[in-house]
Amino acid sequence: MSPTTAAAIVFAMMWTGILYSGYRLFRWLYRLDRESREGTAPIDTGL
Repeated sequence: MSPTTAAAIVFAMMWTGILYSGYRLFRWLYRLDRESREGTAPIDTGL
């Protein structure tokens, strides 16, 4: 495997991880905001 191909694979895996982490974080924050509005959140976000 050439170094360019390896770099492309690593780059794609890195961006897949970044986008997936952002998606998980957004879902978690959305759920926390909804629970905070309903008054069932375990922490007070102050928002």
